[in-house]
Amino acid sequence: MSPWNETVAPASAERSTLYVAVEISRKGWVVGIKNPASERIGLHSLGAADVVGVKTLIENHQAKAEQALGSEARVLCCYEAGYEGFWLARWLDEFMSLETVVLDPASLLVNRKAKQRKTDRIDARKMVRALLAHDRGDAAVLSQVRIPSVEQEDRKRLLRERHRLVKERTSLSNTIKGLLKIEERQQGLVYPLVHPILVHGGRIALSGRRAASLFEMAPSVEPKHSFGGTR
Repeated sequence: MSPWNETVAPASAERSTLYVAVEISRKGWVVGIKNPASERIGLHSLGAADVVGVKTLIENHQAKAEQALGSEARVLCCYEAGYEGFWLARWLDEFMSLETVVLDPASLLVNRKAKQRKTDRIDARKMVRALLAHDRGDAAVLSQVRIPSVEQEDRKRLLRERHRLVKERTSLSNTIKGLLKIEERQQGLVYPLVHPILVHGGRIALSGRRAASLFEMAPSVEPKHSFGGTR
């Protein structure tokens, strides 16, 4: 783990709360932590999906905060909704009993006049600041995504997969129509889509059931005449 620190202004809301932001990527995770006993945001690099490392970091910082405060320290976590889904929020709740805010990435405020660099470390710091402001009562700094049940998330995943497959089918259909148009121009023939495409020595023959499905995939291509067998 490699720590890095940046100073932030103290506020009353953070005097008893440990703020934790997890920036998730496939390469690795960056965890930003604002300890109530410190004025700094600490950044820590972990391996991807290293929940044991996250747990250890939080517990160590919580213990330090409670020692400095002389009282119990609340922990509030956040991360951006993305391809990882909501399993981390469920894990933090089940194994650490922690409150987690899942953020809508598009809702984080951006200074459009400033030059914007995007790195995991910058994003982790930005999320810590947004979580601080949100906890103080500033609802405009971020939008919170409701954490669905496992069943609800599975249904959404099925809908997303169906959408992906429909797009893929459309792409294949367009490719098939394009190839048939090219063949029509090159050979001076129009091949009916009610026959499958068979390739023999660089020439195309159309017969059988396979192109019936091609016709379903490319319904806008009208066969001008039909013939069976090879050309």
